[in-house]
Amino acid sequence: MSELNQYGGVVIPMVTPFQDNGKIDTPSLKRLVDYFIGAGTIPFILGTTGESVSITSSMRRQLVEQVVEFTEKRSKIYVGLADTCMANSLKQAETYAKLGADIFVLHPPAYYPLTALQTKKYFNDVADRLPGKLILYNIPVTTKISIPLEVVRELSAHPNIIGLKDSERSVERIDLLAKMFAPRNDFALFSGWTTKSMHALQSGFDGIVPSTGNLLPHLFADLYKAVKDGKKAEAEEIQARIDPIADFHQKDIILSEVIAMLKLMMATWGLCGPTVLPPLTRLGDEKEKQIRKQLKAFALDGLIKI
Repeated sequence: MSELNQYGGVVIPMVTPFQDNGKIDTPSLKRLVDYFIGAGTIPFILGTTGESVSITSSMRRQLVEQVVEFTEKRSKIYVGLADTCMANSLKQAETYAKLGADIFVLHPPAYYPLTALQTKKYFNDVADRLPGKLILYNIPVTTKISIPLEVVRELSAHPNIIGLKDSERSVERIDLLAKMFAPRNDFALFSGWTTKSMHALQSGFDGIVPSTGNLLPHLFADLYKAVKDGKKAEAEEIQARIDPIADFHQKDIILSEVIAMLKLMMATWGLCGPTVLPPLTRLGDEKEKQIRKQLKAFALDGLIKI
């Protein structure tokens, strides 16, 4: 598995904090950057959890610029490219690279069904022209496309493609990927399945990208360290603390509500506001009241602090 430590660790798919008027909430943005880096984790902006497809191009640029400024070179910055148009994605990458982005994350363009050959060609063509390193992003829940394992293997030979973030909910796929890249030290594997974070790391994955890390970055950093130090019992205890919180805002809930729930939980914790952009909406007064009540229960159980 990868020895390129700069491409491993805990990468937080950061929510994008908004004001009530839909503009970027700059003070909350700085708070989150400091919170994540202070926990020893790495910010990943303009991803799925960051509502990237709902943000205007000018706001995306502003977000990258501000995160680079707030990071102050304390951490690498992962930036998602979210567009169905390849030319637009490449233009975004050029802009973000000039602003200081380090690594780009790209999923298949969501609209047309693609063959394995088309998927491979798309990523190869982007990687050929990208002004930086690329991590493939497999997330069938949004793209409706699963990047075939053989395509991942073939793409891993490209000098600009340095890893894969896999958010597909398949333990078999995690195990197959770990086995596939076990002999390699030049390609990093990241899991985006929060409740299988420990399993992925123990299988040999280089990093995790947990959305629940927006709330608990320290806990995921502790999990990563416990696994890497071979402390299995400690890792199991930490994963057991994470699971009920992750399940609460993710299990059997559609993605648009997952993000709204996560932001409300963060708002209750004083990290950012609960505002989401269209087509997402807040969850309604009664449901939000129930969520706050459950957070208090988590606090009483010692799982979180509010």
